[in-house]
Amino acid sequence: MENGRYPETLRELVGKGLKEAQLKDPWKTDIVYRRPGEGGRDFDIISYGQDGKPGGDGNNADIGNW
Repeated sequence: MENGRYPETLRELVGKGLKEAQLKDPWKTDIVYRRPGEGGRDFDIISYGQDGKPGGDGNNADIGNW
């Protein structure tokens, strides 16, 4: 909100309320940020789960803002 736009990358937010460690999911894998997002969304934030790959079930399932 301070910039009046969505960031191009999540790293832009480090030091502005976000810490570097918050750019990782619980499995220590980088969180995926896409702008624009799919399906008309302004952006997508995704963890690909424990295996770090798209798709999967259980702990390997994707977690996102859709």
